[in-house]
Amino acid sequence: MRRADSEDVEAIAEIHVCSWQAAYRGVLPDELLDGLSVAERARSWREILAAGERWLTFVAEPVTGGLAGFCSATMPIRDAEAGEGTAEIGALYVAPGHWRQGVGSALLAVTLEELHRAGWCDAILWVLPENRAAIAFYERFGFEVEAGVEKREERSGHRVIRLRATLVELEEPIEIVPCVPCWAERFENERGALEEAIGERVTGGIHHVGSTAVPGLAAKPIVDVLVGVDSLEAARACFEPLARLGYLHAPYRADEMHWFCKPHPRRRTHHLHLVPTDSERYRDELAFRDALRASPDLAESYAQTKRRLAASFKHDREGYTDAKGAFIREALDGRARPSARSTHPPAGSGGAPGSP
Repeated sequence: MRRADSEDVEAIAEIHVCSWQAAYRGVLPDELLDGLSVAERARSWREILAAGERWLTFVAEPVTGGLAGFCSATMPIRDAEAGEGTAEIGALYVAPGHWRQGVGSALLAVTLEELHRAGWCDAILWVLPENRAAIAFYERFGFEVEAGVEKREERSGHRVIRLRATLVELEEPIEIVPCVPCWAERFENERGALEEAIGERVTGGIHHVGSTAVPGLAAKPIVDVLVGVDSLEAARACFEPLARLGYLHAPYRADEMHWFCKPHPRRRTHHLHLVPTDSERYRDELAFRDALRASPDLAESYAQTKRRLAASFKHDREGYTDAKGAFIREALDGRARPSARSTHPPAGSGGAPGSP
């Protein structure tokens, strides 16, 4: 992901046209879609990119070259009622050949992150009500349909509806909730999908770890998955199939693991770690989980520790994770791990061990 520049104009225009034609066929009139012009779109995007700070445009550039998609945000241009501090997601399009590979999620995540960092409070966008897949996609990022707020686009004459997300609320606070049986079911469903997607690269199994893997233990409602691999280098072949499952990669503690989450960093349902099976981190993840499963007293003490720390680090995931280190070290050294002490912070916390 990177900021767009003037050299991206033609590729952005091409994606804009072909994605419209593929996504809206049967929804918008054929004559409208067939009449779309790459040259016309290129002229528009040349002006947009020349506008500087008024527009914020990111592109996804695969290692194989070219562009896979783009996302652009601006001050509201279609909404006179939008208040100060509200940005508009004006365009988010992915080339059809890159659909269902996580490109759109990554583009929207980095755009919302930058808007939040720049001080915008809200984001709005307009979408066709018939485009249920797009609405569901945006809702996963915290957008909600504003009932009764709609209009007709001048170009197509079709009705569009407005979605809004409050950016300051996109980062979910740390919350420890009681155990629910569906966590185990969610893991089993995820394991099946992972086995199909990357099974041939897995050498140490696909494991449910973290607090949601311990029956009866309160936890952040995020399913943690540990995948044993031969090496970090070999595991890079998993990146593309994982992206198709909606996982976003983040270079967190990259010397120890490849870390992923979904659907996006601010609103997570799953964490995934690709970890070499010959590493201490891999052994510690499993050892801490097994220690919690074996000792109800240890599990209850851990739950109390997490509740206390969650209150102190409500909006600081990394601080919360670091603060649990002493408890986890003690559990591993005293109960769970027969090997020598690790020189690294131990794995195995309640929400993606060792991850933010």
